[in-house]
Amino acid sequence: MLSPKTRRNVARVIPFGVLWFIFSLIYAMLEKGIIGNLDHYPSTGVDYNFARNIFLLPSSGLMMGLLTGILEIGYFSKWFIKRSFTKKIIFKSLIYLVIVILFLVIITVINTAYTYNVYSLKNLVSPAWAFFTDYALIGIMVYIASIIVITQFYAEFSQSIGVGTLSNFF
Repeated sequence: MLSPKTRRNVARVIPFGVLWFIFSLIYAMLEKGIIGNLDHYPSTGVDYNFARNIFLLPSSGLMMGLLTGILEIGYFSKWFIKRSFTKKIIFKSLIYLVIVILFLVIITVINTAYTYNVYSLKNLVSPAWAFFTDYALIGIMVYIASIIVITQFYAEFSQSIGVGTLSNFF
């Protein structure tokens, strides 16, 4: 049996996972619309499989959202409690930027390893380097930044007006 505090924290973390899941699902559909009938990503040459991505992207988004929620509720809300709203958003955004870049590196390497079925460092780094030096990364980072800002606003407003009030609004 979970304590009331743990249940409350779990209830506060879940919306982060749901928001990231929804935005990742939207991204998977947008990506299919942009890539169209291509069978590979133009910038990296890695195979593109919509059936795989429609499952993996939202799953990854859910994991990232839950991680974001745990960090936000468990740590950041305490660390930045005495900071102004603007400073909170800026500091947390920088921290999340580092986390997201690490997450993207890990997912890119896993996707490359799975697709090419080779595990040499050169074969894993080459498509990842192509992805991280391509202009498409800027679009992805802008999209992810918007998710981060939305979830941060959600966290701050739900803390200010009450968790149940904002959830009832949606």
